[in-house]
Amino acid sequence: MKKHYQTLGLQEGASQEQIQTAYERLSKELDPQKNDNQEFFVEEFALLKEAYKALTGKEPEKQKEVDNKTAEISDVFEDSDTLVSILKKFKVSETTKKLEIINSLEAFKKGNKTYQQALAMLYKKENIESIKGAAENDNNPNLNTVKEVYPLTEENEPITPPIKKTSKTSKKILLGTLVFLLLFFGIPYLIFLKKANDFKNEIPRIIGQSEYNQNSSRNVWETKFFENHPEIVNKHLTDNTNKGFLFKEANRTQIVDSVIKFFFYTRTFPIKLYKPNFFECVYYNAVNSDNYWNHYIVDLPKKEEKGKPLPLYHEMLRQTKEKHNITDSEFKDLIAMVGGLKSFHKEKPTKADLNCEKCIDNYQSSFILNTAAIADFYEFTGSYLAVNNENTSQNESFQKEYNKAYRRLTRGMNKSMREKLKLKLEKLSYPTKKSVVKTFYGTWESMGGLKDVSYTIEQYENDISALTDYVNEIYANYYATNTLYTGATPYKYCYGNNPYCYPSEGYEECSFIGIKASSNSDVVVLIKKNNRVYSHAYIKAGGYYKFKVGNGNFQTFFYYGKGWNPNKYIKDSSCGKITGGFVSNESLDKSELTYLNNSSMTYTLYTVENGNFKPKASNKNEAF
Repeated sequence: MKKHYQTLGLQEGASQEQIQTAYERLSKELDPQKNDNQEFFVEEFALLKEAYKALTGKEPEKQKEVDNKTAEISDVFEDSDTLVSILKKFKVSETTKKLEIINSLEAFKKGNKTYQQALAMLYKKENIESIKGAAENDNNPNLNTVKEVYPLTEENEPITPPIKKTSKTSKKILLGTLVFLLLFFGIPYLIFLKKANDFKNEIPRIIGQSEYNQNSSRNVWETKFFENHPEIVNKHLTDNTNKGFLFKEANRTQIVDSVIKFFFYTRTFPIKLYKPNFFECVYYNAVNSDNYWNHYIVDLPKKEEKGKPLPLYHEMLRQTKEKHNITDSEFKDLIAMVGGLKSFHKEKPTKADLNCEKCIDNYQSSFILNTAAIADFYEFTGSYLAVNNENTSQNESFQKEYNKAYRRLTRGMNKSMREKLKLKLEKLSYPTKKSVVKTFYGTWESMGGLKDVSYTIEQYENDISALTDYVNEIYANYYATNTLYTGATPYKYCYGNNPYCYPSEGYEECSFIGIKASSNSDVVVLIKKNNRVYSHAYIKAGGYYKFKVGNGNFQTFFYYGKGWNPNKYIKDSSCGKITGGFVSNESLDKSELTYLNNSSMTYTLYTVENGNFKPKASNKNEAF
């Protein structure tokens, strides 16, 4: 009895309900028809029925009879299950196939409205009984003994299409695929994880080994440095630089990415390792650096030691000073202009240098003298000093000319006006300079000499005319309202006193010229006789003045304006510089040449109706 409970997977003494549930579940799983009638399932299914019968006293076949028969019937409408397609398929089928359709409809009609309608129509229009009888004679295994016809619909039961069950072969393929994927991907991943974990645990040992190897290398190269280069060691005995064997602690290590791969799984481990050849590079850097600075050092004694040439810097300085007589400071500026001392050597790295450039920041490679650049420097120096000297000479010449003009234009100017002029010139940065770019073309492209060297010189713009304008502007502001009295003779220092006529008693031997000035402008009247100024006078706006002149041909000039500047330059003449003039609204007219003999005439300098005087334009060179 106990073995029957074990067959159902139950404890001894299980209830009838538990026995029934276990049997139903196992009978579905072990059904031979669902498992290709394999021998194993046939035997197990027989043991299951035997156990069920022994524990319940019931025959299991009777309960499963209808279900088994239904299970044996396949759904012939898997590809087309519409009402029309079912009826068409039935019409064109043979007797055996028609019976299979009837059995399929009856097997899957529950809950399927389409199948119920098709079955009802076939029972109504076709002789179904004769079809089944013919099939029985043929011993057709698809004969269904169930002959009841269900109504078109059943109350409270949803109408759903038949559930299409996954075939057993598909399940086996799916299960096999899952097992394969698990084996194909899972096992390699587990192996990969183990390898990655083993390497991670190994990292501290790897770092320690790299540090040990580098320290061993340090002992070798540091000892070699002290033995082979005592002169470098002696220079650094007291400067806390490890006697010249220089390096930065931060440069000793580098980040190296270690990659663990297995199958197509990958993981990267960044590890901080000690550079294996670091101290070899420290050695070469120290030697090359000392050689470099010995070559270019500028604070060594300038005297040539017996049997030893001067360092390059002092040799170039000596030759340049002998040829051009420049100072040490000027030489230093020339070196800076061509790019510094580094311009006179060419790096010639060894194989060790090329490796060490990647190992140490600012590594000093081996080098040789750049003789082409040194030759270019001497040529550049000569060219630059020639251009600079010429420019200096031109600027000095301009400065002399400017100073001369400044003294002339400001002669007689009071202190207040001079201060205003000075402030104005400073604000305008006058006299102005322009920057001129010059270029020395070296032999860089062809021979590896200096690159093209560009420099700037400052030149005065050769224009002094603006100074006259600035001076006149100061005067104009200062003398804007200044006037002279009517009858004043501002140019007496050049033309002398005006002539005076005393007629003899009883005779008229003098002539007169009267001037009526406009109310809008002051005027200086100049009367010429025989093409020289014979008489002149200043007349205020609206004033009148009468000139007493002798007899002869006279031409009158009218110089108008506002604001009298006694220091304004007019022109150079036989009597020297003529100064004095108006600061604004200047204009100059003249009359026709007129003959006077014991007569008089008057010029009215404003518009008069029916007037007969029409002046002509003139200029200062003609009038003065």
